[in-house]
Amino acid sequence: ALEKPAPSGIVIDETGRPAGGAKVWIYSIQSEWGLGNRTFEETVSDQDGRFAFKKRLPFKTPNGTRETDHYYVLASQPGKAPAWALLTGCGPAPGALTLVLTPPKSQSCEVVDLQGKPVKGARVWLRFARDQQRRTPRFAEPFIAPEDAGLCSAVTDESGRATLANLPDTDRSIAASCPGYEDELGCSTSPQGVARFTLRPGAVLEGRVTDPLGLPIEDAVVSLRPAFPFHVFFEARTGKDGRYRVEKIWCNRTDRDWGTYWVSVRHPRLMMPKKEVRFSSGETKTGFDLQIAPGTQILGT
Repeated sequence: ALEKPAPSGIVIDETGRPAGGAKVWIYSIQSEWGLGNRTFEETVSDQDGRFAFKKRLPFKTPNGTRETDHYYVLASQPGKAPAWALLTGCGPAPGALTLVLTPPKSQSCEVVDLQGKPVKGARVWLRFARDQQRRTPRFAEPFIAPEDAGLCSAVTDESGRATLANLPDTDRSIAASCPGYEDELGCSTSPQGVARFTLRPGAVLEGRVTDPLGLPIEDAVVSLRPAFPFHVFFEARTGKDGRYRVEKIWCNRTDRDWGTYWVSVRHPRLMMPKKEVRFSSGETKTGFDLQIAPGTQILGT
């Protein structure tokens, strides 16, 4: 494993003035599917806009990129669009970071279910931002996260409406999520500029992972890989009792094999043959227990 020094730097606005009192935090991306991703450390910029974190950054992949484990240093302040900086395991440790807060854009959103009824309590959030044409240097570096990292988000009211008020003025993608539903990564936009998301019931898989003696296995990763042509995984980690719960599984399209997955378990010492599972819309499968046994590790050069 590799460690890099704790990040430090300054937060400024678009005119170059220090942004004191800005929230600054490190978001850890351990998986592009969301498992293990979390806020790593938080701080606030001082009156001169400066910040310094205390924790060193560990990397599982020493020469990693955005495709492996990585971090974002994020900054936000009311009335401004946020700023971000990407930190990977590749190359030398960065020097002092400069995070530039910019004038924000707003986006009205509407979230409904398959019957067109408003969904209250859904969260809409910034999933991707980047200047695809590389016209603005400060937006040349992409921000992308598989879940709400706290950068820009809002919650829908009883009418299923919400407004994202602090979006960066660049190319971007918004997603919507709500317990019990699949995450929706795409939307339609009305002539009035309202982004409309339609949520579909998500499937759930629950069970227990044990060894050949029936003892629970903690900290194993249960992974669902689609048998249909789509690059998305759903994962969960087992607790002390060996139990797991995988939520928001996609299962609603009509394509061939949609809703069919191969289930496997990742563990440093144990393994199992993959098992097939198929879901109908919104189906919850319980008691899907998995037994893993000692495997053979093959090392090579």
